Parts: sequence; structure tokens; C-alpha cells
Amino acid sequence: MKAVIMAGGQGTRLRPVTLTRPKPLVPVAGEACIDYVIKSLQDAGVTDIIITTGFRAGEIVLHTGGGSRYGDLNITFSIEDTPMGTAGGVKKMENFLDDTFIVASGDGVSDVDIASLLKFHKERKADATMALTTVDNPTQFGIVGIDDEGRIQRFKEKPAPEEVFSNLINAGIYILEPHVLNLIPNGKKYDFSKQLFPDMLDRGLRLFAQPITGLWKDIGDPFDLIDTNMLMIQRKGGFLSNSEKDDWKGVEVKEPCMIGDGTVVTPGSSLHEVALYTNVRIERSDLSDCVVLDGARMGEGCKIFHSFIGKNVTVGKGSVIEKSVIGDDQIIPEGSRINGERIPGS
Repeated sequence: MKAVIMAGGQGTRLRPVTLTRPKPLVPVAGEACIDYVIKSLQDAGVTDIIITTGFRAGEIVLHTGGGSRYGDLNITFSIEDTPMGTAGGVKKMENFLDDTFIVASGDGVSDVDIASLLKFHKERKADATMALTTVDNPTQFGIVGIDDEGRIQRFKEKPAPEEVFSNLINAGIYILEPHVLNLIPNGKKYDFSKQLFPDMLDRGLRLFAQPITGLWKDIGDPFDLIDTNMLMIQRKGGFLSNSEKDDWKGVEVKEPCMIGDGTVVTPGSSLHEVALYTNVRIERSDLSDCVVLDGARMGEGCKIFHSFIGKNVTVGKGSVIEKSVIGDDQIIPEGSRINGERIPGS
């Protein structure tokens, strides 16, 4: 079975995290976002994937290794010089897509059961099937109304509060029949949710949707990325480390917590709901609700709360960082006080 992963977004709301990496490669519980999408597709029986991308495409190509890092999987790429929209980018691949296929977004975390969505699609003899998920505040998403059989009745993209009729939103995962691609114009920027699906609804085609099971998370900004790391660490067991939790003598640890290879945390430190990647060093400091990437250093007596710390960042001793994002390779002087800031990498 074949699938298309859309991975061309620039992740502007995630800056400065995406100033030094494409959004599909932002880290979540020790893996890249796109890894979770690929694993879900493999679990659904996908053997061939084409990734549509443009922004920092070379890094995505290197990361996936043409599929070699995922076992028996073939990955090819469609590099877009000019963005073609979600549906327009898939239209370019129609010669490759000769049977029922899957489309998924590569810049959010989708650790979900796509196989059940595929089964539902075939049972309904659908032309297209959309994965749905629920959110507390649907005003930043496309909401969907369905009947008792799961057939889509209406859409509303980013509704105002008074326009909300459902908390079911489009999760950016679709099952499509090849003939649907005939409705997408050639060489034109075109979108699934804004143009193709409303057109299908107007034409009376068999357009269905089903809520998915598993973890789906939109990563809109760096604080969503922190929350997603914690959710995925909890989903993987709560404590991720090559050593036992009891081995961290003198360090107060509260789950969810991830401690990467080569990371050193000295006694007297506290780690409350943190993700520490590889080769991090923490000198008797307190961290809570944080993500700290590879090679970062915290001097003695630091307090880091609800913050994202990039690769190879050095934080001088006695510094306090709250609700902030520090880009890769930054040096934070001793005794700094940083609150609510986004500092690009140096």
C-alpha cells in the first residue's frame, strides 16, 4: 500500500525551534515528529511512501535515509520549488497513486491507529475518508459535522466561537481513492480541507470521517512541543532512560521524565516532568516542565521552568528561565533572568 506524507511547512509559529530544523524533525520523546507518522503508516500496511517537501528538504532526506532506518520501507521525495498546497502537492503524484492510498501530515505527532480508519473507509465504500479527533477549543482548526453513519454533512474552517457546531476536527489524515485526484486542477495551488472536500460534498460524493484512537497532537508553538514531549513520554511508560529511576541517587525525579544517553545530572538537582536529550549536563539545578536538547549545559543553581532549551545551549550558573524558548548554541550569562522570551540561536 502507498502513502503520501505532506512535510513542506516552514513551522513559522514554532520559531526559533524551526530556525535550525524543519518542523517534521522537531524532537518528541527522543524521536522526530515524522517518525511517529511513518510508524503509524507502517502499522497500517504501507510499504511505499512519497514525502512532499520543500523547506529544508535535504535534512528530511538525510533523516529518513530513503526508508532504510525504518526497515523494509521505500521512501521517495517530491521537492516543491513552489508550494502547491496540500492537495496540489499530492496531485503531482497521481501516476504513483494507482490504488487506495493514505495522505498524512508530517509536521504533527500522529501515533494513531490508521489501520482502523482504512477498514472503515473500505466498509463504507467511500471516495474519501477523513480522520477526526477532538479538542477543547476548535476555533483554530477545521471542524466537521457527521451523521450517524459517519458521512460528512458540513465543514467550517477556523470557526468563530459562536459558529462552533462540533469539537470534532480534521486531523490531517485521509484515505483516498485515486479517481478523487481528477477533481484537483493541474499546476494550481489547491487545498484538501478548503477546496477539495467542500467540492466533493457539493458533488454528493461519498465523503466520510471517523474519530481516531491514539495520540494526535498539533504542534503549533514551542509550548505545544513541550506538552507533546510530556504526553508521549507518559505514553511510552513515564520514565525513559537506560538506567533505572532508583539509580539517580540524590536527584529528585518526577514523571514523566526522559534522560538521554550521556546525560549527567548532579546530586541536589530536581527534575519534574522534563525531557533531557543526549549529552546534557545539569549541575545541581531545578528543572520543571522543560525540554532540553542535546549537548546543553546548566550551571549550578539554575532554575528552568516551562521552557524549551535548544542544542548546545550554555546557561550560566544562578540563572532563572521561565516560559521561554532558547535557540540552539546560545550562551546565557550567569545570573540571567529570562521570562517570556524567544531567543533565536546564535
